Amino acid sequence: MRFQSLYALSLGILASGLAGCASGSGGAGGSSIAADAASGKIGPALLQWSGTFRPTQQQTGTFGGLQSRNQATGTVVLTAQGPSQTHVRMSISIGITDPVRLPWSLATGGCGSNTIPLMAVSQFPEVTASNGRARLDDVISIPLPTAGSYHVNVFNSGTSGQDESEVYTCADLTLERRGT
Repeated sequence: MRFQSLYALSLGILASGLAGCASGSGGAGGSSIAADAASGKIGPALLQWSGTFRPTQQQTGTFGGLQSRNQATGTVVLTAQGPSQTHVRMSISIGITDPVRLPWSLATGGCGSNTIPLMAVSQFPEVTASNGRARLDDVISIPLPTAGSYHVNVFNSGTSGQDESEVYTCADLTLERRGT
């Protein structure tokens, strides 16, 4: 009986020690980048939001219309550009060869959440695309967020970007230390 009690106590101590190590893996003092950013311990100059674009299901026509999967892939990185602006860099491989301009937006939540963008879609600079590549390297008039969850939608050419069905590709964003 005494051996079982000692064994259980040893397992309890080991488990609490491992839990302490796991909770401390997110950064100094056991906190995560998101918690440090939200509390103001890490400012926007040391942060970036990054994401990977993924293919999305495209639907054409009316209910029951044809569906196809685009093959868009690429990355997006947002960094602070002073106190009230954000630098945006996007690079996307797309199946579009003709030169086009694609509207895009930054919105709260994850891909597919159909949330309202942080500013009107028409206020975001368009992504230029040709020869299978789409690129953007520009500054927008929004302070870099330091808390929450966000995603970037890139919309089909010739659309207003007002509807989730117009999304060509999307990237969920992750908050991290700048330059990682």
